[in-house]
Amino acid sequence: MTVLVLLGLLFLIMGWLFSNGSSKTQSVRLFDVFLYAPLKMYIGYRMYKDHFLHPFFGLFLFASASATFSFNLHYYLKYDGKV
Repeated sequence: MTVLVLLGLLFLIMGWLFSNGSSKTQSVRLFDVFLYAPLKMYIGYRMYKDHFLHPFFGLFLFASASATFSFNLHYYLKYDGKV
């Protein structure tokens, strides 16, 4: 669990720092932040906890969801939440 949290935090920071595009609409960003990323995090957590396939896949999915969340939240806030 500790590894999962640390990787999640690392990818949250990476997603926030390395985001540099504005091609998505704000409504898509909201979908990514409130539905898509949390769902990916949950699935990754369950894969890691239940040892589905290999725990690495769950960690990777959780980490990529963290990056998705932070990237899209960063740009949503950058553009003042204009939908």
